[in-house]
Amino acid sequence: MKKIMLILLIGMVGVTLLLADPVPVFRGTNSHPKDPTNSPFNLQASVVGNTVHLMWQNPQFAQTPRAFRIYCNSICIRTIFGENVTFCAIENCCPGMCVFYVCALFEEAQESPPSNQVEIMITANDDAVAPAGETQLYAYPNPFRSDVEMGIRGAAEKGVSQIVIYNQKGQMVWRASLAESSRRPWHWNGTDLQGKPVSAGVYYLKAVVGNHTHSLKLMLIR
Repeated sequence: MKKIMLILLIGMVGVTLLLADPVPVFRGTNSHPKDPTNSPFNLQASVVGNTVHLMWQNPQFAQTPRAFRIYCNSICIRTIFGENVTFCAIENCCPGMCVFYVCALFEEAQESPPSNQVEIMITANDDAVAPAGETQLYAYPNPFRSDVEMGIRGAAEKGVSQIVIYNQKGQMVWRASLAESSRRPWHWNGTDLQGKPVSAGVYYLKAVVGNHTHSLKLMLIR
């Protein structure tokens, strides 16, 4: 009798498991990578010689991205690993019209929809026409050892809203305060946001002026 009851009980549990709906697994809210709200946005570009500097913003991703892919003329030319990359320098670009956009890369190789596109014309003599216009950043001395003086010339001189320095990995290492952004010139002593000295190498100064981003390559030597 006990054996019969045990068999019936096991059978009922089995039926219950078969009839139950599978438990959905959510990794976030509104969290499909193909959701346009999961896309990088406000992509901007500036050019120094034949190097294109790309800068964009990221939304509050529902899923954490593991990398970002940079596309030029619909071809993926670079993958940058990191959760919140917002900058990339593309060196030695070929002359011609280049159309760039950025996608976030999630687990299982799922890509977000593309960001907005930016078009850059690079000429054969290494002179480039960037959407930023005639405004020019300057830094002195450059290369520098301990302190560099930075400023901006041109029509956008009084409209700077953000001053940021990135390393070659696209990581922000220094940022001017709102009060510092309104003063000229700016100074950077080669330390990061925690006040620790950064390593020697190439860095990129970014100045946001209205809807445009201007950039300048800095060289720190020790």
